[in-house]
Parts: sequence; structure tokens; C-alpha cells
Amino acid sequence: MDLSQRVPSVLSFVTTVETGSFAAAARQLGISNAAVSKNVAGLEQALGVRLLNRTTRTLSLTEEGAAFLRQARIALDALDAAVDAIATQRLEISGPVRISSSAAFGRDHLLPALPGLLTRYPQLAVEVDFDDRVV
Repeated sequence: MDLSQRVPSVLSFVTTVETGSFAAAARQLGISNAAVSKNVAGLEQALGVRLLNRTTRTLSLTEEGAAFLRQARIALDALDAAVDAIATQRLEISGPVRISSSAAFGRDHLLPALPGLLTRYPQLAVEVDFDDRVV
């Protein structure tokens, strides 16, 4: 089982355990009941162990399933953290900013605002030019 199959299979397994059924997991994941069942069965086959005891009405974790669930949650949490870190970094405001204005306006209005701006966006490189010359 390659990585492109592992993540959906692990997610199907964890969601099935958390929701208590293949049908509820399918609804939450937005895929078919059959796809969830196939993902979990494929994961069990790849691992060579049964993760879930299935009856007509209930699902329960095997000992191996409980151990795998703990590790799977850690892995999925790490994956979420990695995605969140990149998304946050991408949204972070950074880079050079040049602010030009008249001397009086810059002194009275812009300079007092700069410390707050730089505290909020420490990745900015602000260059100011306050001058009364006509451009």
C-alpha cells in the first residue's frame, strides 16, 4: 500500500472508530459506505492484522486496532499541524514596505502607528520617507 492509499485508509479507520460505524464515517468523510469499508479492509490486509471486530450491529477494536489507533491519531495530528503551519506561514504578511508622505503627516500620524504595525507583522521591512518636496 503506497502513501496515496495509506492516508485515506488510516483516516477511514480512525473516523470509523470515532463515529462508531462505517455509515457514519462515510457521511463525515463525504465518501461512500463501500469506500470506507474497502479502505479499512485494505489497511487491515496491508498490516496483516484485524483492526476491528465486526458484527451485524457493532464494531469494536481489537488489541492491535487499539494500538494502531493511538499511533494513527498521532500521525493524523502531526499531518494536520504540518498543513496548518504551512497555511499560516503562507498567510503571514512579510517583505519590504515603503511609506512616503509629507513630513508633518508622517511625524504626526504614521510614526506613532509604526510600532504597532511592526509588533503585529514582525516580518515587515519598513522604509519610511517623510519629505515635503514635490514629487
